[in-house]
This record gives sequence, structure tokens and C-alpha cells, in this order.
Amino acid sequence: MKKLICIYTCNRDKQHLDKLKQTDWYEQVTNDESCQVLEVYADPDIQEESILELSENMKDGILILKTEEAYDKLSLKTFNMIKACVSHTSDFDYLIKVDATLIDYDHPHPNIDFNYFVSCFNQPSFYKEYNGICKWGGVSASTHYSWTQRKGIPNIRLEPMVEALGNEPFAFYSGKCYVLNNDLCKHIAAHGETMALVYATHLAGVEDIMIYKLYENYKQHKETT
Repeated sequence: MKKLICIYTCNRDKQHLDKLKQTDWYEQVTNDESCQVLEVYADPDIQEESILELSENMKDGILILKTEEAYDKLSLKTFNMIKACVSHTSDFDYLIKVDATLIDYDHPHPNIDFNYFVSCFNQPSFYKEYNGICKWGGVSASTHYSWTQRKGIPNIRLEPMVEALGNEPFAFYSGKCYVLNNDLCKHIAAHGETMALVYATHLAGVEDIMIYKLYENYKQHKETT
């Protein structure tokens, strides 16, 4: 089983990334032939749509995406990350997205910390079409709108959220860490661009909800083909 580990980071999170690189888990995956590790950054000023800078062994490296590094544009960063991974390293079985900040993340939910992630990472049952370390339930357009207001995210309106998300509750895996299999990644790369743009424009770029919605779209696509 080949694992593509995308460590989602940015320049301001360097201290978290450096700390993560000192862990036993990082040593484990960088010495595991079945794992490839990429640090994922965004930079709108690069010339190419995406640049994959690999180490000499062509195994681990840095993925720089031609998009804005902004909290309310993370849907675009995530879509471009998955598209680039499918284009450049398409032989993986599972993509594991993990935020570098998880190493220091302080959250009352017991499943959102680095130790819990490591325990999940080493369990075969963790690897499914779509999975993660923490599932948020009871979410709808109205609850997401309330979240954007608490965060102080400007220019957000409820009407586009209702149109995109509906008001029926749903559950999705936290963006701090989730797993996607290769076929789902290919589906997202082929069909996710419009949704990524809509989410960046109207829904505060909420990338983990976008991934869930694209997974639902993927399941419907499989049922009709």
C-alpha cells in the first residue's frame, strides 16, 4: 500500500513544521519505502500552475501551488494540491492530508491531536475511500454561516451557502487530517475546480466541507456508471 503524505503548511507555520519533523512518526514515514512525503505550500507568484520540487531520491519534497495562501481560499489550495498529486505522483493508493499545526493543536475534542493521528495512521482500518481523525456532525448552511461570523470572515452571505450546502445536516471529517483513496483524488482533480472556486468566493474557502461534498458527488457518479 503506497501512501502519499501531504503535510499542509505555510511559511508562518515553520515552527510547527520543524517540530513535526522531530517526531518519531516523521522519521518512520521518511524511511518507509511505501511512503512519499510532500510539504505543501501556496505561492501565487510562481510561473507554473504547480511545481514539484523533489529530493535527490525522487521520493520526498516540496509541492508549491500557484494559488493564494489565505485562510478563506483554502478550497483552492486543496483542489490544486490534489490535482498536482494526481498529475505528478499518480501511483499512490491513499493520500493522507495532515496539517503541520496538528503537532501543537489545542482542542477539547480528544480526537484532534497529533498522538491520536499517529495511532490512526498505523491502523490498516484507517485507509478507506474517505476517512479522517475527527468527524463533525450536525452541520448545515446555517451552522456554517454562524461559524464564519464567529471567525469574523467578511463578505459572507447566507443565501449562497444555503444554495451550495442546503439546510439538511451532514457530517464531514476535519481538515486537520483526512484520507482519500486514489480514485476519489482522480475524481476531485477532474471535477472539483468549479466547486473550489465557489467555496472560495461564497463559503470562506472551507476545504474540508468541499472534500466531503466532492466525495458525495463521487459516490453518486459511481452509482450511475
